[in-house]
Amino acid sequence: MKKSYSILSIVLASSICATAQNLNQQKSNPQESATTLIAYGKENILKLNSKWKSEVDEFLKNHPEMKRVTYQNGEMIYLERIDRYGAPVFIGSETNREGALTINANRLYTGGDLNYNINGEGMETVTWDSGYPRTSHDEIVGRSFIGENGAAISRHSTHVAGTIMAAGLNPDLKGIAPKAKLTSFDFGDDTTEMFAQAEDGLLVSNHSYGRISDNTTDVAYFGKYDELANGYDLIAFLYPKYLTVVSAGNDRNDGLNPNDQGYDLLTDRSVAKNSITVGAVNSVLNYTDAFSVVMSSFSSYGPTDDGRIKPDLVAMGVGVNSLGSESNSATVVLNGTSMATPMVTGGILLLQQFYNQKESSYMNAATVKAIALMTAKEAGDHPGPDYKYGWGLFDVAAAAQLIESRNTSSVISELSLADGDSYTETFTAMNSEKLTIALSWTDLPGELPSDVEDDSTPVLVSDLDIQVIAEDGTIHYPWRLDVDNPASAADKGINSVDVIEIVEINNPIGNYTVNVTHKDNLRITQPFSLVINGGIPVTASLSNNIGNKNFQIFPNPANDHLDLTFNLDFFQDNVNIEIITLQGQTIDSSTLQLLDGNRARIDVSNLSSGVYFLKINDSTSSYIEQFIKF
Repeated sequence: MKKSYSILSIVLASSICATAQNLNQQKSNPQESATTLIAYGKENILKLNSKWKSEVDEFLKNHPEMKRVTYQNGEMIYLERIDRYGAPVFIGSETNREGALTINANRLYTGGDLNYNINGEGMETVTWDSGYPRTSHDEIVGRSFIGENGAAISRHSTHVAGTIMAAGLNPDLKGIAPKAKLTSFDFGDDTTEMFAQAEDGLLVSNHSYGRISDNTTDVAYFGKYDELANGYDLIAFLYPKYLTVVSAGNDRNDGLNPNDQGYDLLTDRSVAKNSITVGAVNSVLNYTDAFSVVMSSFSSYGPTDDGRIKPDLVAMGVGVNSLGSESNSATVVLNGTSMATPMVTGGILLLQQFYNQKESSYMNAATVKAIALMTAKEAGDHPGPDYKYGWGLFDVAAAAQLIESRNTSSVISELSLADGDSYTETFTAMNSEKLTIALSWTDLPGELPSDVEDDSTPVLVSDLDIQVIAEDGTIHYPWRLDVDNPASAADKGINSVDVIEIVEINNPIGNYTVNVTHKDNLRITQPFSLVINGGIPVTASLSNNIGNKNFQIFPNPANDHLDLTFNLDFFQDNVNIEIITLQGQTIDSSTLQLLDGNRARIDVSNLSSGVYFLKINDSTSSYIEQFIKF
């Protein structure tokens, strides 16, 4: 199959391996070690935008009746580029209180029932949109700024800004992060400006716009990973703390791509791997089950052509009452995925503020994405994700509670995996209802697929995998969807397309071993995030349970035997031991034989070299310790 290579084709040689390995260590700015790669990336973004400008100039020369910028109902329409099929690409905007209630953001506010006092203080975001918000509006004055000169005030941009950060002088207009600050750009030349903002430490940006599709749009374009999605992925990869939040589009009832029955309608930015793509649903003021979440009539469905789970999340996008641009007190009610997207952007600002308050640092984008997706409320006809609702309804409160419970009943780890390596750790289930484990990473920009319709070749570059093994040897796999049957229920198995893999285990008991591996060769040392909700590492469990009871095994590593010492009062009668492999298989079980009153010896001479778990049980409790056999 003929391949069209990405704008990073000259970068994905030896230089990328040398410069990208430490990207997971960046704080708000990239490390010096990534300077060369960033310079390449910036150069290629500028070359791509220059190419688009030249192609648009040539197109306008041959079509003098058309203009680069026009206005429709007061909103800017911009001729961005010429697509791979030779068609002009026009982008435009996609036509709060209930929104905050729908995603549970209000529970974090001062006076909210969680008592977190999180309102967006000290947080900043950037929007790209069809013009600028009315910065003098009473609800955002003094906290909303314009990042450039040129475009006019936009009703759409004002509405989006209000949804993110309106103060709530009128409680019905209160934004999701009511004390945050916002800078606005128009959406022309967004990638160049995004690069500069990411370089300055931007954490999250809002993109409530996309390609204006109609019946002249080549159907092969829908769902296809293109140069623009590639560019978004490039910027995210170079700045791993930066997350773009993108609207899914409003094309479901426009008669486009009719053979796919409402599916396969996502375009350009919304198919980027590293972004969060947002769909729109009705308000949900009383969630009871998945059927409480009602899909809008317009929100565009996935999948991407290679079968990735898109959109990622949904939020309220129907009947959203926010700021208008006609006066400093104007309001307007709008519908669209453009209205749902800033709900998610504001919620992520709150989560980053909360995490920074507790940890004095900000999360990588892959981490906050994992937390948001794995704690989403179930939506849709079947358990797990789908191509309509993604992972479900964004739940800011549930995500914040996961952060709050770190090290007591949850784990948030930012790690990395080198080529040929694997990661293994065992965790104890702390929640009897559900154990959820998410593997998430910011991937390299992918190669562009062929021009044929629905080319299912994966655009994944670093193909990581997760398996979770129970004590009885049962292997739990992540959710996945079938691109060839988009309406079918999700199943579980090896996932070869998504940059986030989520394993859900209902009614968990005991310990689970998490294995993270990779397929093929890794081009770089790949940073990844591992987030666990409802479990903690076994070693932490031992520390919490044993305390100062003088329980000890030695030598560790062991050769022929393990010696145990403990206080006799620690265990009751009939103490049993088990030796368990990393795969969860019990290979030895016996009654503990005491020596000298408070000491026991276990023969391990017949074990093969490796890592094992020693499980000690009595009539009231059980404990696990890891040991190494030479």
